[in-house]
Amino acid sequence: MSSLPTGRAAPGVVMDAPTVNALLTAVGTATTDLDDFNVRSQALDIAQMDTVTVVNQGLVTRHVDELRDTSSDTYTNGSSQEVTRYVPSSASFEVRQGDVLRTYVSLRATRSATNTGHTRPQLGALAGVGGAAWVFWLEWDITDGTLTNWATVPGTDTWGTHYAGVVDDAAAPVAHFRTAQSSSVLVVPHIVQQQRDPAGTTTPWAAFPMSDTYCLPIRRSRTWNYKKVSASTLTVYGIRLMVRGVCSLGKDPGGSGAGILFVRDTSQQGNTRAFSDEELDVDDVLINTIVQASE
Repeated sequence: MSSLPTGRAAPGVVMDAPTVNALLTAVGTATTDLDDFNVRSQALDIAQMDTVTVVNQGLVTRHVDELRDTSSDTYTNGSSQEVTRYVPSSASFEVRQGDVLRTYVSLRATRSATNTGHTRPQLGALAGVGGAAWVFWLEWDITDGTLTNWATVPGTDTWGTHYAGVVDDAAAPVAHFRTAQSSSVLVVPHIVQQQRDPAGTTTPWAAFPMSDTYCLPIRRSRTWNYKKVSASTLTVYGIRLMVRGVCSLGKDPGGSGAGILFVRDTSQQGNTRAFSDEELDVDDVLINTIVQASE
């Protein structure tokens, strides 16, 4: 290996091969001429996204792994449910100070169904609370390999009762996310349509099946990035994708103006109906996980 001086050539000097060769200085061994400040991994032809076969041994990309779950599963409204989980092929991976963990999630929703007994007056209530949707988010286990200590990833809120005014008609607290603390949440709409019966006497509401003529399957994706700032090393044993529905977008009725995604399992505010017997089919889930060094 050789080095060249970093000074600029004199004005009017034409550089040619002999001139460059004369400036070359051979470096037989690694000295202070070659150190961490002037040699980067890109200069050694290690691709930015190249797979690392030994975890945490890469110079740029310390870890690359993928989960592809092609199964089709049906989820019902009313509770938080696990869609799929990614467990590293190496059992765990480390995120060191300065490293960036990048997780890419993609999924396909192929059908949603709903109770058909809802009547037309619910249209105003439905539109007035921001529609309806299914909420997906990530959780991780950074405790041990038993995968029994799941927690929402940083940047995502937990389902809670943070605002006293978010209650149902019975004054019971309603579980909800604070949208300002849910940057990595993925939302899939719950499609609702008007459906008249043949006699024309009632106007129930139902959901278009996403595989129906009127609404083809949809795909959603989301990216989550996390940079390790503190000096301690973070060990990740697993990441899982969660879903909950049916939810609506609203704001804190207490007056703070904060946005929320609240679960609509029970009637709220006197004019909204509860969603019941709702379903969503999810398949072809892809989770890509990459750990990259800061340099």
